[in-house]
Amino acid sequence: DSTPQPGFVQALWRARQAQGNHVIVGCRVYDVNMHTYARHPCYSGLFFKRRLCPEDQVLRRVLMVIASGTLITAEVFRLAGGMREDLFIDYVDWDFCLRARHEHHIATVVTGDAILEHARGERSGRRFIGITFFPPGYSEFRYAHIFRNRARLLRAYFFRDRAFVAFEIVAMMRDLLLLLMEHRPWRLIIVALKSWFSGIMQNLTR
Repeated sequence: DSTPQPGFVQALWRARQAQGNHVIVGCRVYDVNMHTYARHPCYSGLFFKRRLCPEDQVLRRVLMVIASGTLITAEVFRLAGGMREDLFIDYVDWDFCLRARHEHHIATVVTGDAILEHARGERSGRRFIGITFFPPGYSEFRYAHIFRNRARLLRAYFFRDRAFVAFEIVAMMRDLLLLLMEHRPWRLIIVALKSWFSGIMQNLTR
C-alpha cells in the first residue's frame, strides 16, 4: 500500500546524516485516497499540534511516524529493543517511536524531501448530515487490533506523555465517528469497545 517516489532513500539518508546517529527519520506521506499530504503530530506547548512537513525542510519534535517509509538504522533498532510482536499491525510503529524517545532519548523527525504515496485502507466518501466522511473500510479484525493496541499504549503512557494521550483521545473520537459510516457500524462499534476494554487490562510486553 506504499510507493516511494524518486530519490526517496537518498533523502532519508541525508536527513539522518544531518540530524545525527540516534534518530528515527520518517517521510512526507501523500494519502492517495484523500489526495492530501498527511499532517504529522508534533509536540507543541502542553499537548500536540498536527503539522505539514514542507518540501526541503525537516520537521522536528514529531511524536511518531508510520513504519512504512521510515529509516531506522540497525544501531537504533537494537538500542530501542526492536518492535513488539504482540501488538501486530497497528501501533507497532507508534510504540517504537515512543519507547525510543522516552527510554533512549532517540528523536523522531520527518523530512519533506522523501515522499511516500500511501493508502490507508480503501476509502470512499459517504455523506452524512451534509458532511462527507471517508471511513477506511477496515475489517473487524483490523479494528479490533486498532482499539486494543490503542488502549494498551494509553495505559502505558498515560502519566508519561500527555501529548500522546491527547492525540489518541482525539483519534479515538474520530475513529468512533468513522465507524458510524462503515458497513455494519453497530457491529464494528461493539467490536471496537470490547477490544478497547480488553486492551486496558493488558500490559505491554517485550
